[in-house]
Amino acid sequence: MRSELLDEMRPSLADIRMMLQATNEFFLRSVDSTNKLLDRDLVRTLIWTAIWTTNVKHITASHSNLEYGDLERLPPDELRQPVSVLALANSLRMPYETVRRHASALVSDGMATMIKGRGLLVPLNILEDSHTFDAISANHGNVIRYIGDLKRKGFDFRPYRKSSVRSTAAENPASCIRSVLRVHVDFIMRVVDLLNQHHDDDLTAGIIYTAILAANLAPHVGLPDAAAGLFPSDDCRRPVPVLAISNSLRIPYETARRYCGRLTREGLLRRVGNQGLIVPQAVQQQREDEETMRWNFRHVQRFVADLQRAGLALPVD
Repeated sequence: MRSELLDEMRPSLADIRMMLQATNEFFLRSVDSTNKLLDRDLVRTLIWTAIWTTNVKHITASHSNLEYGDLERLPPDELRQPVSVLALANSLRMPYETVRRHASALVSDGMATMIKGRGLLVPLNILEDSHTFDAISANHGNVIRYIGDLKRKGFDFRPYRKSSVRSTAAENPASCIRSVLRVHVDFIMRVVDLLNQHHDDDLTAGIIYTAILAANLAPHVGLPDAAAGLFPSDDCRRPVPVLAISNSLRIPYETARRYCGRLTREGLLRRVGNQGLIVPQAVQQQREDEETMRWNFRHVQRFVADLQRAGLALPVD
């Protein structure tokens, strides 16, 4: 009986593939919400995110995460752990000098502080800023939307709903908004690591590739192949202009043009006349191999379990 239940809960490969597409869209929305807050270089935004996430990583992974879940209740600066530039560079798979330069700019702008002999810290006053509240609210909405997308794509939430644990969000959704945010961004940084691995430690290339693929497979195109979780043919992909990618990612047009040109020369993108760029079907199939899809599924499982512990109410059947 238990074996039959497990078989019933196990998603198909097509479902897992669709979950990877949902993760890509979730990642891009999350990056955009944070980028609106900083209104800065894309890489600098992710470095800033990595700093504050690392500062509280020990809290995110502990029972204290829910203790500091309320919008008005943050871990005090003395509980935050500074992170060195070298540790950031290693975790982000970026050149040390690149991270150092962006970190120095963040310190100059007041978005982070450097504690001598210890490392970088995003101070409490920045995280309490009203603009930060807007980004938190947007990202909370991104999480709720992603959970809905996962449900529609076949994710089974039953094993993660603990009847013995009364959801904090059921009583007061605002009581876990920060605990959910920390879990959310921890998941996003794992996606960043995967993108780095797939694009030779060039995060910008990975994000641009992902943005083009997401635009090609946008849900409103209404492709039956996409709805079935299959790889649509090149003719069914919606081309996207470089300018649209530049605008959506808030990066300079010249940067987007240069990266798109390189990715095209490498065979990862194909230009469709004057309509724009696509990720060809063959490239997507090669990049989204079974190992990658199952990697994503394992981390989605971990993310959902972490969200439940962070107090988020999970969907019911």
